[in-house]
Amino acid sequence: MDRATEYFDRQASGYLEASERWPWSWLRGSERAGVLGLVGQIPGHDLLELGSGAGYYTHAALVHGAKHVWAVDRSAEMLRQIRSDRVTTVLGDI
Repeated sequence: MDRATEYFDRQASGYLEASERWPWSWLRGSERAGVLGLVGQIPGHDLLELGSGAGYYTHAALVHGAKHVWAVDRSAEMLRQIRSDRVTTVLGDI
């Protein structure tokens, strides 16, 4: 396993919660608005998220009406943080 995957595996359990606290939450909120603006129409569509991590954008897509999200990441521990019957997690390195 490479060092980056080892790092994210260690960080996984608190990663999503940390992104919802200041100051990271401010940055993530601005970033989310830009990403969702570029994605376009989400309601009713299936989405593929490459490098999903703990599912920050996976969750945002579901909240905005995505029918299903395929979340791909190389950290098994990050993928374990994603819990939804509308998400299929895929362990892989893009």
